[in-house]
Amino acid sequence: MAGIGTRALLPAVGAAFLSSVATACPNCATSREVWSEIAGRSPGNTLGLLTFAFCVVIALIVFSARMMHLFRWVFGGALLLGAGLGASIDGIVLHQILQWHGMLTGVIVPVDLVSSKVNMFWDGVFHLYSWLAIVVGAAIVANHIPRADAHVRTRVLVGGAIAGWGFFNLVEGLIDHQIVQLHHVHPGADELAWDLGFLALGALLVAGGAAVAVPVLRSDVRDRQQRPSRI
Repeated sequence: MAGIGTRALLPAVGAAFLSSVATACPNCATSREVWSEIAGRSPGNTLGLLTFAFCVVIALIVFSARMMHLFRWVFGGALLLGAGLGASIDGIVLHQILQWHGMLTGVIVPVDLVSSKVNMFWDGVFHLYSWLAIVVGAAIVANHIPRADAHVRTRVLVGGAIAGWGFFNLVEGLIDHQIVQLHHVHPGADELAWDLGFLALGALLVAGGAAVAVPVLRSDVRDRQQRPSRI
């Protein structure tokens, strides 16, 4: 009998505890709604899409770095650093300061506190990826740039970072804005124009970064090939 009474008492105590928490902490109930909303909208799919986009950026960086005969690691690290910085600028300026969109505003329109917080959660995941890119890219650059000649370092680092930002814009603009449509740059009547402008900016950044970094890398290759070998 005691066991039956205990089993009957526990749910009542739990319900009373949750009720008291909800009363003492109004935001706790909202948090439960947020997590319920996140769990109910296939979070694995969203995380998979973000991871896929991140992997596409990595693939572009690896492909571009492997095209260089010298300083592949410096150039690749600069590209990754630039992609992370570009993602952070996007998140800080467009997501937070201007608040033009959130990570899932094309799917979950932020019309109330819960939907806004769901978007905020995925913005946080997006920022986590950008932070990882910055840390790893900076570590690669710091480890390998001392081996580069002084006249090469600045242009490879700056040009690679600019091109990496462009890679981010192109991948973000094609996958998240156009193919999957998780969000748009500036939702509304002119959203397509804003999205195309975002892609155009990405292409300009890639071209500009390549114009800064690639010539000095190629000239350094020619210089090394023309130097007489030391015996």
